Amino acid sequence: MKTNIIFPLFFFLLLGNCGRQAMRQTVKGRTMGTYYTVTFYASDSKTDRIHTLIKEKLQEINKKMSLFDPNSEISRFNKLTTTNWFAISRKTALVIKTALTVCRQTKGKYDITIAPLVELWGFGPENTGQQIPQPAAIKSNLARCGYQKLRLRLKEPAVRKTVPGLALDLASIAKGYGVDKTASLLQEQGLSNFLIDIGGEVKAGGSKKGGIPWKIGISKALRFSADQDDLSPAADRLQCIIELTNKAVATSGDYQNFFKKNGQAYTHIIDPRTGTPVKHRLAAVSVMSRSCMTADCWATALLSLGPKAGPAMADRAQLSAFFIIRSNKTFIPRYSGNFTNFLSQPPKQ
Repeated sequence: MKTNIIFPLFFFLLLGNCGRQAMRQTVKGRTMGTYYTVTFYASDSKTDRIHTLIKEKLQEINKKMSLFDPNSEISRFNKLTTTNWFAISRKTALVIKTALTVCRQTKGKYDITIAPLVELWGFGPENTGQQIPQPAAIKSNLARCGYQKLRLRLKEPAVRKTVPGLALDLASIAKGYGVDKTASLLQEQGLSNFLIDIGGEVKAGGSKKGGIPWKIGISKALRFSADQDDLSPAADRLQCIIELTNKAVATSGDYQNFFKKNGQAYTHIIDPRTGTPVKHRLAAVSVMSRSCMTADCWATALLSLGPKAGPAMADRAQLSAFFIIRSNKTFIPRYSGNFTNFLSQPPKQ
């Protein structure tokens, strides 16, 4: 459901003590069709080895779950034209199990089987060109979708389709899983203070030097008419600043990837029930959790649900969430759970 974002939803407010910056290391790279940035405290001699381990871990996940790798587990499953069981790793099975739970809770408003529709609208890894499909094509691809048409087996992990054309898209959860696994890796290396960002999905371990919480800016939800050539992360683009310690936060926004035809904007967030991009006033959702995988999945689900059903679902599921709702030329913030407890400063409207 989520694709490579146009600009970082999050950027780090690096406000640490300048005299201690020699101990703070930052490594960067590409994974799952997007960027990653990992900040941690270690000696210079350990940094290269740690970065190598991070790259190996993310490559491992990429080979299992990324549609940008044509030979990944998910890509190979999607190419199957049979309804036979297809063996997968236990890690992939865990991610699919988590996603299917949210599919059921949202009654299909969030659905990991919409890969055919994402591709049809030109938002998939094949980059077929963003276009408005014919109604017949939408109807045909809708028939291939539906989480109820997917079977998951946890013992001797495997998945199978009940319709040959079904295909999975784990973009709305795999990056969060990658963040969690990178955090576990750093902890295994004895590092407890770190900040991980994979395509806007963020997890903070411990704190900065001196016990100062990590500060993260959540960008304003830009309108579709925004100048896409002027997206520098300046302070006036922040909706709010939050403080994180041993927490994860993930954001989904309908403005992250879209195209316009005849004055109408079409977002990459596809409604699984209609096969078309969502049309509502909810611009973005941020979800906070100890698990970035959980936050990642729910951020997309709540955005798909819209400005009324989204907050209602967050309350039922007891989620800490931040909603940005369009109202004429302003944005209205709304909160669920204890999200406001982590605000470093009042939100802007």
